Amino acid sequence: MLQLDLKGAFDRVHHGWLVTTLEDPGWPRWVTRWVISFLTGRTATLTFDDWESEPLKVPAGVPQGSPLSPLLFILFSTPLFQRLRDIEGVGTKIAAPLYNGDGRYAETGEENATRAGNNQAWTLDNNLIKPAEETRFLGVYLDRRLNFIAHKNQILAKLKT
Repeated sequence: MLQLDLKGAFDRVHHGWLVTTLEDPGWPRWVTRWVISFLTGRTATLTFDDWESEPLKVPAGVPQGSPLSPLLFILFSTPLFQRLRDIEGVGTKIAAPLYNGDGRYAETGEENATRAGNNQAWTLDNNLIKPAEETRFLGVYLDRRLNFIAHKNQILAKLKT
């Protein structure tokens, strides 16, 4: 599993780039105008005890808690994943393995995709990418077998503190 951790992802959505991302594949103009209207004129107010700031303009990001925000973020980040897929030597190494429970993986994805060995590292733009023993995804810890043992161990460790 290749996982990208985008810190503060919803806060960093550039409105102009999002609109460009919608215009490039030919979304209907009314959709683009609606998204612009949805994101334009947003403000935030800081409140501490009895003090409240003047409204501050929010020039980037998608609203936290809106059911539309995850979809807008996915549309915004699609070009990044397309570029990763198209990098020579990377697109053929990325596959979506599905663990079938008996120690084997079922491969999905492009026909020429291959899964790197369990401990095999590879490079991307001179950066060494090493497989991790476990990772946290949406608050859930997963190990290489995509089970909940790593999550259970994390919870047990917290209970001991």
